Amino acid sequence: MNFIPTRQRQKYCSRRCYFATRTGPAHPNYRGGSLSRGYRIISVHGKRILEHRYVMGQYLGRTLLSTEVVHHRDGNKLNNSLENLELIPSQGAHAAQHYTGFRSDTHKQCKKCLEIKLRTEFHAGNRRSKNGDPNHTECKTCRAAYYHERWNQGISTYQQRHVVCSTRRGSGHRSAKFTETEVAEIRTSYAAGMMRAVS
Repeated sequence: MNFIPTRQRQKYCSRRCYFATRTGPAHPNYRGGSLSRGYRIISVHGKRILEHRYVMGQYLGRTLLSTEVVHHRDGNKLNNSLENLELIPSQGAHAAQHYTGFRSDTHKQCKKCLEIKLRTEFHAGNRRSKNGDPNHTECKTCRAAYYHERWNQGISTYQQRHVVCSTRRGSGHRSAKFTETEVAEIRTSYAAGMMRAVS
């Protein structure tokens, strides 16, 4: 049956036909698959999947676990040839592979100042850290300077908790506010504490 337009500039019989001609390779901006964070996405049996994970799964003959990571050896996220792909068992192992700083049992390089320092000069990190390192990426000095700067900008969680939501003011709600003198007092004591942490 031939399509007969009912309106002056009508080109398609329905919205369904219009979108059918504007998806995938038929779309004028199509460049070979859709992308997510730089990775190519393909459709397999109506389900969208990252192409590099699909290629590795086909090679292994099984679906990949959600914890497994497929690494691109040359760093090109669009090069999904099997020779360029490597299966890594966890996100932590993958992060460790990309880590470029110095790290040993006794010393570590600070991500911020790039100095190599004793591990005692780093705060203990998250025990469930994915990269397997028990310490933070920044040394105590850099972290103290970072939080001091946040305090000066007025975006510190410590400042919000102690200035806006004071439990010693009674109810502990956001409406319980300090006077300007009390705010100055808290800032001075907090800054003194931060300076002690730096030295």
